Amino acid sequence: MKIKSLSLKNFKNYKDSEFIFSDRINVISGENAQGKTNLLEAIFYLSCVKTIHAKKEKDLILFDETDASLFAEVETAERNFNVKIDVSGAPRRIFVNGVRQEKVTEYIGNLQCVLFIPDDLSMIKEGPFIRRRFLNIAISQLKPKYLSALSIYNKVLEQKNKLLKNEKVDDILLDVYNEKLAKHGAEIIRYRRDFVHELQVEAEKNHYEMSSGREKLQIVYKTDRYITPENDIEEALLRHMNERRAAEKESEMSLIGPHRDDLVFMINSVSAKDFASQGQIRTAILSTKLAEREVFYKLTGEYPILLLDDVLSELDTTRQNFVLNKIDCGQVFITSCENLISPNLECGKLFEISKGGLKESREF
Repeated sequence: MKIKSLSLKNFKNYKDSEFIFSDRINVISGENAQGKTNLLEAIFYLSCVKTIHAKKEKDLILFDETDASLFAEVETAERNFNVKIDVSGAPRRIFVNGVRQEKVTEYIGNLQCVLFIPDDLSMIKEGPFIRRRFLNIAISQLKPKYLSALSIYNKVLEQKNKLLKNEKVDDILLDVYNEKLAKHGAEIIRYRRDFVHELQVEAEKNHYEMSSGREKLQIVYKTDRYITPENDIEEALLRHMNERRAAEKESEMSLIGPHRDDLVFMINSVSAKDFASQGQIRTAILSTKLAEREVFYKLTGEYPILLLDDVLSELDTTRQNFVLNKIDCGQVFITSCENLISPNLECGKLFEISKGGLKESREF
């Protein structure tokens, strides 16, 4: 999967810019605050319809403008197509080959990508919401049914939580919500469990090699403790919800389901959250992101677009070489504050960004 070209109008600090990319390595260079990460955010937004740093979609629009537009030509093994997203005060509009996509769930997966940004280093130390977000973004691109199940689950969960805040809870309606949550929650758990299994295999290999064989990384999927490989997930969820009904009414919130799932990272059988150094955390997250890319390849036969924001700056030579060797296939975008082209990088293009525009580009 490759982006052949990208056009941005009024996106972040890009007024009107066009890029023609290499099929292989694309190095985005320039000084700080010139728009390097914004360029990666444009690709990520076209892929997942999610922002990296902007809190609201209107923050994606250039200051003093009312709308923005992103357009990309995409090539895959099976077809060539284009995608476009218009952002304005009204709801965003998404198009594939000029045809309006009415639902985001119908669009996600057309343009697949894996993103690494420095903020991802908080994934291990921060709360479980960040780790669930990582799972949701990754699996949604691979499995459209997952995104549909997640969307329905979240809507019903919101309805149930509103019901639980009532002074007198309608138990019949609560039963209806619980049945829906159990059905779609079971689907979510199955997808997550399968994905994490594949992710663990690849991440463990990456981390072992990057740590020169000194460390073993484990990624453990934690869901409802009543869920086991042997039982019926839907039945187990519904039974546990009914058992915890009084506690849910008292707390006025839903206590059972995949909205409480988590990932636990272990290094040499010890909690990375509690004991890992910054260097170990960086290696673990980078191993996981590169593993995510391999899982995409295993399941689709094509590498997703890889977006690496300032990934090499704090790595030692061994880890830099590992990363550069791992990206010897597929399309890759790397940001850098310097015009440095590593001898390990072959067949690519350097883009120098200045003040939200392309200053110059050259092949290497």
